[in-house]
Amino acid sequence: MTTQKTLADVLNAYAQAVSSKVMQNLRTTLNLYVLPGFNSRKRKKTNKDYSEVSLQEFFINAQSYFESAYNLALSQGKNENTLRNNRSHLNRFLSWIEAQPLYFKDIAIQELPKRTPSLRGHLSLQKFHKGRRPSNSYPYALQEEELTLKLSEQIKSLHTYLTSPYMPTRKTDVAIREKSWKSYRDKILCFLGWLHHDTTEKPINLCCPLDGSKKKLEELDITLLAEKEILNDYLMWHFSERGNGCRQALIVCITAINIAKWHYGRSSKRAKFTDCEQVLDIREIQSILTAKSKTDRRTTSQQALSEKLLTFEQCQEVVQYSRLSCAEKSSCGEKRSQRAIVDAWQNYLLIAILTFTPVRQREIRELELTKSLKREENGWWVTLTADGHKTGSKTGKSRAYPLFSGPRKEQLTHDLDTYVTKWRQLEKLNHNYLFFLRGSSHSPTSRGLPIPDSGYLSHTIPRHVFRATCLIYGRENGKAPSPHDFRRIFCNWLYTYGTLEEHELYAELMGHSVEEARRTYAMVDSRAKTERIDDAFMVVAERAKRIQEAKLQNSQFKKNQ
Repeated sequence: MTTQKTLADVLNAYAQAVSSKVMQNLRTTLNLYVLPGFNSRKRKKTNKDYSEVSLQEFFINAQSYFESAYNLALSQGKNENTLRNNRSHLNRFLSWIEAQPLYFKDIAIQELPKRTPSLRGHLSLQKFHKGRRPSNSYPYALQEEELTLKLSEQIKSLHTYLTSPYMPTRKTDVAIREKSWKSYRDKILCFLGWLHHDTTEKPINLCCPLDGSKKKLEELDITLLAEKEILNDYLMWHFSERGNGCRQALIVCITAINIAKWHYGRSSKRAKFTDCEQVLDIREIQSILTAKSKTDRRTTSQQALSEKLLTFEQCQEVVQYSRLSCAEKSSCGEKRSQRAIVDAWQNYLLIAILTFTPVRQREIRELELTKSLKREENGWWVTLTADGHKTGSKTGKSRAYPLFSGPRKEQLTHDLDTYVTKWRQLEKLNHNYLFFLRGSSHSPTSRGLPIPDSGYLSHTIPRHVFRATCLIYGRENGKAPSPHDFRRIFCNWLYTYGTLEEHELYAELMGHSVEEARRTYAMVDSRAKTERIDDAFMVVAERAKRIQEAKLQNSQFKKNQ
């Protein structure tokens, strides 16, 4: 029978791995802000000895006790920076414990604490971004009620052309998904709005084509986007007036190419429309923009990313904080509503999947119980058909991967089991999608509906992470990563510390080749790459020594013959 490990046992092992100063700071943190929580449960007047606290009990409750003590200390005027350092020492210790295989059995499954940490943020992401133009804001776009019968019929015909399973005039082009069509349709409405409106109708500069003319509604035609001169004018306005980058312009070009194929390519006799002048003209523009997009760092520069990206270690802390937020009572002991608890569970599991399984958000929002997501003996597995993921239409291949991996797999699997069998069932949904809309005061009846598109999670995830990071690291250090940014965060970590074999494994999980994953997401700088040069030198030196010894032995063997 094995003896249950205590906090004292783990502290002795940790002391061998860190400096005496780090150890001293950790003991101060434990004595002031963690151990008193264990004493209050036993109504003891003096602190428990480290040997009286089991590792499992400590791992389950340490963060919750610290957060309660943290808020009390703040209210008493304690220095906030010092308290953050205390939190950092505790989190570092907990992460070290979690990484030790020796302790897996003791910490594999943690029950939730009775109370949440503080959930009240003093700054919302909306206030933080006040005055900025939303990335999906198109005030100049033509409105639905402004569409003439002619425009409606053109858009309907284009939709049929692009989405029908069989369309001979589309040649070798495959049918596009409805999600892609929605993006193209939005770009068409924006273009029509640009043609129709002038600067006097809006508070911002919405200049028309460069000749300054304003087209009447009855003069509008979607085929104008496939005319080279007008397309170039529109793209110039995108760059100079809207401040958009090459990626937005490329989507406009793809939309224009689709219109050119639909309208001008009907008489084309060659594959890929190589005999259609309009298609070739736009492809030339597209080629120039594609080359520029590789160096377009407007949204992926270090400055732009500094507002959004956390380290991988910080993401794990946000996951743990989100998990504690699923407790059934608030930090002050009040019972929470079912709605608040279920929403907290969704936040936690969404952030956990994005952190540890960096797949595209479409795959997450379309997870469907008993269909694409199944519980197997060794955990939850995702199985996607070729139509169920982005690259499937090109490769024709299906994909399968475990939803969770690593040292937290057992805990995350246990928690997802709890969500599926308990909390999700309380919502009495009429579908099997894992996640769903939460509703709002503006749209209360939408609660429980499947998540329709990428816009929902792109709005929800940054808001939640921003609030969590403000509470964990302070308001000035709040971060608001999008779901897609989690792929970049993971790749930075993977390509800094992983091997080629691990790169290949995760590239498969992410639905990319190794080269594409590295080019698209990894932003490892030169210093991060070369910091491992000492280890690399030792590996190469050891290999050289083995080869030289083998040559020497071979030479001596030949001499002895």
